[in-house]
Amino acid sequence: MSRKKKTIEIPGKQVEGWENAEKAIGENADLLSERTYSLAAGGLALSFTVMSFIVGEEKSALGWQALAIWGLFLLCIILDTISIFSAKRKAEKLELFFREKENQGQTMPETEVNKMIDHTNRSINRFNMIVFILLLITIVWTFIYSYLLLIKVS
Repeated sequence: MSRKKKTIEIPGKQVEGWENAEKAIGENADLLSERTYSLAAGGLALSFTVMSFIVGEEKSALGWQALAIWGLFLLCIILDTISIFSAKRKAEKLELFFREKENQGQTMPETEVNKMIDHTNRSINRFNMIVFILLLITIVWTFIYSYLLLIKVS
């Protein structure tokens, strides 16, 4: 049994590999991105409303923590937007790379193609997961701060 690396015989397969990569990257980035954006935008709006309702006319009751919470919600929205553009850019780079290989008539080991796709997908997923964890921490902090603010004002 030969241990030779399997190569992609047909250059069109490389384009198919890119299309699979773009699809996987796009789906993962879009799914988590939608959730992150929705939670961050909703959390920002809801925290404004709830905290304003809690403090009423006494706006001085809002401390630096309220500003930090709102800043973190905004940061999550910005990082989410960066993630979307980054995923698209990485997919475009992979497309260009695979198309150049196809135009040159070169073949690549299938394992190498898969490694490139997996590496790109993992890096995007890590970034999105960090943003999502930051968002969850901000949401928990918002609940705790709102509760403490409610106690303080009452």
